[in-house]
Parts: sequence; C-alpha cells; structure tokens
Amino acid sequence: MTTAKDSIKTAIAYDPTGIHQSELVYRTPLSSLLGLHAFNKLVHSIPSLPHALEFLVFLFGYAFNPVSIPLWMIAVSLTGVVVTDMPPPDTLRYDYFVFAPIYYLATVLVTLIGTEVAKASFRATRPEAVLSAEFRASKLRRYGTLVASLKSKHSFPSGDSAQAANAVLFWFHFIAPLLLPEHQQHMTIINIFAFGIFYPGVAFARIFYHCHWIEDCLGGALLAATLHKTVMPYVYEFVLRQVPYVYELLFQSV
Repeated sequence: MTTAKDSIKTAIAYDPTGIHQSELVYRTPLSSLLGLHAFNKLVHSIPSLPHALEFLVFLFGYAFNPVSIPLWMIAVSLTGVVVTDMPPPDTLRYDYFVFAPIYYLATVLVTLIGTEVAKASFRATRPEAVLSAEFRASKLRRYGTLVASLKSKHSFPSGDSAQAANAVLFWFHFIAPLLLPEHQQHMTIINIFAFGIFYPGVAFARIFYHCHWIEDCLGGALLAATLHKTVMPYVYEFVLRQVPYVYELLFQSV
C-alpha cells in the first residue's frame, strides 16, 4: 500500500527541483485543464518497452534527426514515380523531381528557423535537466543516446514534432493533390496514418526518451501549422522561381 510519504518521495524523485511546473509555458491553464503534467509523468515513468516495440518507437523518435533529412528528400522525390500523375524521369523537366525535394528542404529549413527562434524566446528546460538522475536511471531506454543526439539546448517547442507536422502537412497540401485517381481512394487511410499514427508516434517517442514534454510536441505542431498557413505559400512561390536555374545547373551538361 502506497502511503502519502511514499508519494512525496516519488514526486521528489521525479522532479526534485520543481523547475518544470514553474516555467511560464508549462503552467498555463491548458496544461492544468488537460492534465498534461500527469501525462508527462505517466510517459516518462514507463519502466521499459518490449525490445521490438521500443525499436518501432525509436524509429519514430529518430525520424527527424538531421541526418535523416536527406532520406526524406529522396522519399519525396520517389513519391512522384509511385503515386503521382507525373511522367518518368527521362522525360520530366524540373516540375517534380527537382522541385519537390528542394521545396521540401525549404520547408524543413523554415520550420527549423521558426523552432529555434521560439526555443530562444521561451528558453524552456528539457526533461533530462529536470528529472532526477535516480529516476532516469530506473527507466530502460535502449536507444536514448541516439534519439537525443544532435538536439538543441531548449525544450519548447519540439523541433522533431514540428518537423513531423511539417512533413504531414507537406504531404497533405503538396503531394496529395497530385495523386493518381486509383490512389485517391486510399486518401482516408493515408491521412489517418499521417495524422493519427505518424505524428503522435513521433511525439510519444520524444516524450518517452525524456527529450520533451507533451506541451513541446503540441507547440511544435502548432508552429508547423502556423507556418504552413502563413509562410509556406511564399516559400513555394520563391522555390518555384528558382528551380529552373537549379535544373539548368544540375543537367546543363546532359
């Protein structure tokens, strides 16, 4: 039976400094209303996951590590071969296979800039700097070092969650309208996966590995949605004007 004294010890072991709940971005009425502090503790407190399941969580958590971005650019380009109404590469000019990965990279960079500006503004503390060493040592995180690599200092908003939301919105706004008619029937399933599994999977992984709080992940999604509503249309037009020159530079000797 857990006593009040035991509960106090557990709370102290989890967040001995009380820094997290004292920071402005984490003591909002929304955090209290949605019980986000309890949710954070619940996910951070998961002792371990079965190895196979954690490997899947790791893939979500590592999906938008900077070293993975070139793979996403290749995937965006190859999408044109599989599901979009585009001619094969040997007859295609610069309308998709050059434009799409460059435009996606531009959205990544804009999202990164927005994230870093927000991080510098809020200067929120990451869980790993708040949670006690004893608490973190008691939780098995097999891929923690990899997932936590190449990240910036501050916590809010989550850069990986912002990039995941950016990728999902890039799919929804740019690639989906190009789908062949035979693929249109799969749009509902694809959107459920993107919005209901992929983005939540990335967010869960970032929390599970003690890199972020749930507020950070929600903030990342909000940031990406705001950028796609306000800035990305201008980025699209700018990249569209530059791509012919890029195409000529890449293929002028062909």
